[in-house]
Amino acid sequence: GDPEAQVVLPLIEGPIAQAFFDAATGALTNPGLTLATDKMVGVVAAAAGYPGKPMSGAVITGLDEAAAVPDALVFHAGTKRSGDNLVTAGGRVLTITGRGTTFDAAMKTSYQAVSAVHFDGMQYRKDIGRKAKTT
Repeated sequence: GDPEAQVVLPLIEGPIAQAFFDAATGALTNPGLTLATDKMVGVVAAAAGYPGKPMSGAVITGLDEAAAVPDALVFHAGTKRSGDNLVTAGGRVLTITGRGTTFDAAMKTSYQAVSAVHFDGMQYRKDIGRKAKTT
């Protein structure tokens, strides 16, 4: 299928689409799903003015580079197309996640991907994941 149309639930392993279908049709017996032991850390890239009145229309760059970071995922929230550009259209613009065997590794991946993304006024917390257990 189209990778952009797939549901991404990164820590669930197994045939999730089939499990959803079976559950919806009342045929779910053994979904065959497991939960990965990896850790994930998500950092929100917010627009200028957030949380008050966020700025809209800032061109977003670096998304391909962020998505190319191994074990990173970029989730869109406050974005929209404007001509050939993707621009900010809300307060919480993106959530950029990193996956790793430890929280430290997941944080490193997430912040590496965040550093590739740019838009005017972009702001994000630099302490996400620090309170998590680092095993």
